[in-house]
Amino acid sequence: MAFSPDDRTLVTGSQDRTLRLWDVGDPANPRQVSILTGHEGPIYCVAFSPDGKMVASGSNSDSTARLWEVTDRARPRELSVLTGHDNGVPTIAFSQDGTLLATGAYSPTFKLFDITNPSTPREVAAVKAHEGSVRCLAFGAGGRIVATGGGDGTTRLWDVSDPARPTEVAALDDHARLQPDRGKRKVRDVVFGADGTLLASRAYDHTIVLYDVSNVINPRRLLIVKGHHGLALSSDGNMLASSTEVIAPQLWDLRLVRGYGQKGHEHPAFRILYESSFAALSYQMEGTSLVAEAPKNRGRLEPFPIRMHPLAWLLGRPDPGKSP
Repeated sequence: MAFSPDDRTLVTGSQDRTLRLWDVGDPANPRQVSILTGHEGPIYCVAFSPDGKMVASGSNSDSTARLWEVTDRARPRELSVLTGHDNGVPTIAFSQDGTLLATGAYSPTFKLFDITNPSTPREVAAVKAHEGSVRCLAFGAGGRIVATGGGDGTTRLWDVSDPARPTEVAALDDHARLQPDRGKRKVRDVVFGADGTLLASRAYDHTIVLYDVSNVINPRRLLIVKGHHGLALSSDGNMLASSTEVIAPQLWDLRLVRGYGQKGHEHPAFRILYESSFAALSYQMEGTSLVAEAPKNRGRLEPFPIRMHPLAWLLGRPDPGKSP
């Protein structure tokens, strides 16, 4: 699932081969607006364009990515079908200027498409990125860097300043080193903070690793968190949300973590801000709200507002009068 830039629309993809647009202007009362059909298999990934006028989707069975015009939320239409992957499309992302689309596959390759004209997208690069599948990817701030997470347990950073010639600038192997099991070390999520200086990755063994990537050639590991399923960074980069189906999800204050290694901390400093019981997380409204999928109600979205009172923020707790 993904939020529109104005946080008023949510797009979800499903095993039933459809995408759905939801009006979440009132997070407590989401309303379905439209259904998008065309994929011939389950939809594994969705993304909104930076201007909110397009949605991109990727499917497992039909191995395609598709672009949709959603300016009129009630009357979306398919713009184009992107082909070339031969083994499913589990991950997709727009560059910040909306001119590039990146897709990954259950193969070692990720692709870059020029979507300046979204009705006729043009493949500009196909990069063998990993030994194993490319299960997740994300653009950093400015669209110059792409992070990919692979089945080989590595997270890799690519300079795509020249989209036709992506260049690897860093390879992070913490998940591979921490987990000897090849199946569990696979990286399934990568997320940049809004300013591009933080990167979080998550593997199938539910380990999250947080990096300072302000120097993309020499990233610095900040934090390792084990036993968590969901992963999301707030838009200001100050909060990390993580979750499990058994242990309550947590919000982490990253302002304390950023100082690790620079201010004499012997261990990373962090503070849990809030806990609840959801499995899949996505930030909304400048990082002040979450929409989540409850583990006991898979497929049903649960609005989960976390309105931070200024005093409660200082104390490291949400305003109890505003939280469920």
